[in-house]
Parts: sequence; structure tokens; C-alpha cells
Amino acid sequence: MEKTCSACSQVFRPAFVFQIAVTPSGQKSHFCSLECRREALGAESFRAKRARRIAILNQKGGTGKTTTAVNLAAGLAERENQVLLVDTDAQGNVGVSLGVAGEKSLYHVLVDGVDPTEAAVPVRQHLDVITSDSTLAAAEIWLARQNTDARSKALTKRLNMLAVSRRYDYVLIDCGPSLNLLNQNALSYVDEVIIPVTCDYLALVGV
Repeated sequence: MEKTCSACSQVFRPAFVFQIAVTPSGQKSHFCSLECRREALGAESFRAKRARRIAILNQKGGTGKTTTAVNLAAGLAERENQVLLVDTDAQGNVGVSLGVAGEKSLYHVLVDGVDPTEAAVPVRQHLDVITSDSTLAAAEIWLARQNTDARSKALTKRLNMLAVSRRYDYVLIDCGPSLNLLNQNALSYVDEVIIPVTCDYLALVGV
């Protein structure tokens, strides 16, 4: 069914979710393009109500997880999306790759309850990072001591804060090469998983 764009009055046939917006009063608006939607609703209203959550994970090491996470985050930020990149690997390769080190790491967010937006380090425009280091091993022990429900939902509880949803369009999680409690937390939190695979048998086994 053809609709008229609420911004430019062009007649078009909606084919994507972003082309329809519903106001709090229930009134529908239609937009022929992202540009028209952004122009009509403004940058803040254009942003999704909840950040899109993506984990980059493979149990096999050396498959390009961190490289994929860093470049995906940079590419999304280049397109003016607000991106939060979270490192759940105690090796801390995200921070090393980007040349940043935060005063507060993921350990402080999980164990001490530090606001994720306070721990996030600005890397460039539209891109923030929550780094990790060897202290994350202690966070793994802390998680193991929690009750069953809290053990797998700790990261979700911290990152589900309203400040994170309002600030970011994407939350990307770079996972270590295992299915430890931290990565189980990451999988409980995200909507989607990217599994980088190299062209060898062991990498496929890691999937």
C-alpha cells in the first residue's frame, strides 16, 4: 500500500521498519528515507528506544574477534551512530588496539557497580570503550559466588541502565575465547552474535 512521506510528501511503498513511526498518541507517520525520518523526528527521537546489542564470540582464539569488534565499532561510529564497545577479555586487547586505558574497567562496573557511562572512555567522536585488564579474572571469581540467577545476569543488570540505552545506538561486546561466566553474561545480554571464523577446522569446532 502506498503512503505519503510525512517529511517530503513523496509517495512511496513502505518496505522497512524505520519507514514507520508511531507517536505516543498512537498516530502513525511514514518516511521514505532515513534522512526524512531524522529531519522530522530529530536526532534524539530518531534513535532507537533500546541500543542494538551484538556480541563477537568464538571459543577458538585467533579468529579475529577483537579485530572484527574494533573495526565494526569504528565503522558504525563513522556513520554517526553512538557506539559503546565493551571488552570482556582479561587480555584487554581492545584497549591495546585503540591505544586507550580507562581508570575504571569492566571489573569496576560488574563488581563495584560503577555506572557504565562513567567507566566508558571516549576514543573518538561517537565511540566509547569500556576496557578490561587482568583484574577481570577476579570478576570471574565474584560471579561464581553469586546465586544462579544473578550469576548469568550481572552484565545485563549493569548495562540495562537507562543512561546506556539513551546514550548509545549500539553496544558491541568483544568476548574472550571461551564460554566462561563473563561470556555467558554477554550472551544473556545481547540480541545478536557475530562468530568470526578462519578457514581451518579448529576454528569451525570453536563455533
